[in-house]
Amino acid sequence: NEFFECFKFYIIRLEYSLNDYENHRIPMNIHTYWRAIWITTICWINIIGIIRTVIYPNTIELNAINALETKFHLKRMNLILSHLIIAYLLLDYLWLILFRNIIGYRFDANKLFIKYIQYDDEQLERKYYNYLKKFISIGNLASKLLNL
Repeated sequence: NEFFECFKFYIIRLEYSLNDYENHRIPMNIHTYWRAIWITTICWINIIGIIRTVIYPNTIELNAINALETKFHLKRMNLILSHLIIAYLLLDYLWLILFRNIIGYRFDANKLFIKYIQYDDEQLERKYYNYLKKFISIGNLASKLLNL
């Protein structure tokens, strides 16, 4: 269940429960979509900002790009920024596909979560149980840091 919460926070960007999904009753309100709106808006602001920096850089941005190129021994930082634009666009496009699958109740990962929600972590070998605990604690720490 904690994994689903982390997955929901970072990947899905929607606020709903597995019970809502299973009963085909994901609420259509601002609370459900707030994180998606927030993250998508930030993503598009980044995309627009990077595009503007690549096409029309101002003096401060040129100095920052030159400093990065010098410090990290890079050449053609604008190509790296262009690839960053493509990466952001792909991430947002993939999220849109995921969003459509969830809203259409065709997201197989949720079915998997529902199937194994009653799984007892104690059944795992000690080594794998420790890995799972570390993974969950890191995810919880990251989500708490983002919620500051």
